[in-house]
Amino acid sequence: MFSGGKSQSLSLRRLMLLALVVTCSSLLPAQRTPAANRSLQELVTKAERIVHGHVVRVQLEPHPQFTNLKTVLVSMSIEETLKGDDRKSLQFRQFVWDIREQIRGGPYRKGEELLLMLNPASQYGLTSPSGWSRDGSAFCAIAKVRQ
Repeated sequence: MFSGGKSQSLSLRRLMLLALVVTCSSLLPAQRTPAANRSLQELVTKAERIVHGHVVRVQLEPHPQFTNLKTVLVSMSIEETLKGDDRKSLQFRQFVWDIREQIRGGPYRKGEELLLMLNPASQYGLTSPSGWSRDGSAFCAIAKVRQ
């Protein structure tokens, strides 16, 4: 009856990932941050790329131009791209607002499997997940698939 094989499996996987994002967003308290009031559609629209993959490397370091700014440089191995250009790996730099995250080495951990909605990079090469708040809390924009 079903002859789709691999393409059906990929569609089912994407549907499951989307369901995970929707579930993630519905479980979070709306009053947590102003950004938490954004709809899933707004987060997806704002995101330049949406990827599913594993964190390969996390490095806390100063920004190359502004050495007083702490940033985290994240390298990911990409399993699938849901929005944006298709690639096997991705590297992005994010400003680290929270001193606790600076002490822990940033908000990401090597080996984490993530569904990540990334905003476009700024003119300074910084980006963050769509819906990221200044207090470092992420919701819906980063779904930890497994640990």
